Amino acid sequence: MNTLIAIFNSAIKEYELSMTNPWAGLTGTVRNNRDDLTSEDRGNKRKPMTPDEIATYKGHLLNINPQASLIGQLMVQISCRTMEPAGLLIRDLKFDTNVPYIQFRYNRIRTLKNKNSVRDVPVVGDLLDSLRVYVSSIDTVNPDAPLFPKYGRDGGMDAISATLRKIVNDKMGLRTDKTCVPYSTRHSMKDKLRALRTPVELQYAILGNGKRTVAEGYGDGNPLVYLHQEIIKAEKLERWGK
Repeated sequence: MNTLIAIFNSAIKEYELSMTNPWAGLTGTVRNNRDDLTSEDRGNKRKPMTPDEIATYKGHLLNINPQASLIGQLMVQISCRTMEPAGLLIRDLKFDTNVPYIQFRYNRIRTLKNKNSVRDVPVVGDLLDSLRVYVSSIDTVNPDAPLFPKYGRDGGMDAISATLRKIVNDKMGLRTDKTCVPYSTRHSMKDKLRALRTPVELQYAILGNGKRTVAEGYGDGNPLVYLHQEIIKAEKLERWGK
């Protein structure tokens, strides 16, 4: 019964249905479905990297293969999940606009965690320059080709995860700390945005998470220039948290 309740709760939220759960109340207190909660609500066991750890990690990223390096740098700057940049297509880069940005969309290479993961996020600074140089070196004009072919393939997501974990485990000497992983950069960005007092709705728009109401789905979303400003501030922030 609890499983049925959880399924209906998830469907009502995901598809924004105007219905009540027909199974609600049949087992006493109904627990919240885990999928309805953000990682912050769940008390995710992954810890954020400290400012010093982020600086060390970024330094090591510059010494691995270019594709893995750019994926890792994107995870640091815009707090995306590992599979999100690894599964980008060339057409997902929108750099011929006043605010250069990346589109995260469902595609044939990888899925996304949920509908909130579908988003547009600006890229700034040296990383933007590095991406432009990399794109100019790609030997294809097919916009539907993988941006990072080394990892945009079957088994590629496991490969990039292993490459980035090796930096944390071996180069940074954190193998015994199971709470510090490449994904920890996402939690660090969350801490940065909190420290900067970035409005919660802009935090959600950058990270691709959070609970959204029906009204928030109207219109074109937050202007990219607002996200751009917050990412620039986060990129410049050197000390935050404890």
